[in-house]
Amino acid sequence: MEGKGFNKIIELAKKQKVAIVIPGDPFLATTHMTAKLDAEDAGITTFYVPGISIFVVAFSLTGLQIYKAGPPATILEPSPIYNPKSSYSKLIDNLKKGLHTLLLLDIDVEKNRFLSFSRAAELVLAELNRVTQANNLIGIGIRRANSFDQKIYIESLARLKDLHDRRFPQVLVIPGKIDPIEAKALINLGANQKLVESHARTIERIGRKIHLKS
Repeated sequence: MEGKGFNKIIELAKKQKVAIVIPGDPFLATTHMTAKLDAEDAGITTFYVPGISIFVVAFSLTGLQIYKAGPPATILEPSPIYNPKSSYSKLIDNLKKGLHTLLLLDIDVEKNRFLSFSRAAELVLAELNRVTQANNLIGIGIRRANSFDQKIYIESLARLKDLHDRRFPQVLVIPGKIDPIEAKALINLGANQKLVESHARTIERIGRKIHLKS
């Protein structure tokens, strides 16, 4: 919806009513807010209908408390010329504070390429294991949240990276410190007590010592 494509929408909206429909809540992304502001600069009145955002749904589905969430981050498929580390730094900072992290996963619609939670778990582990043993951290993979075929996978990151689901979109949630109510919610979704306890010990260790290497 950028560039020439959006310019065509602007011109059409000058003559008639136009609706742009997207999944989620559009103004949580810079692109859509830019589109709204450009339309208003062109003298077009806009009306916004909020959608259901993954930022809310992910926590509602898992039973994790959203007020214990840190900043979200996006995991990208690295390339030889582009391999940003800022998302991992956010994750590390959240884990050190005991906060939950929602990891959004790279989507390239034009190339029909979607990053899976299993690949994201693999990338996250590769970074974390450079500085501490993180295999026992809980990873929660969610596919097609808020749809009839949504599914939630709760495993250690070490196991989650080998669970492949080819239905998209997907997200990955990595909990921080888990209170008893959150633990019960995760167990009801399929986690076991041993996994919850191993995660808690790993979070405690991370809070004491982990620093991401450059």
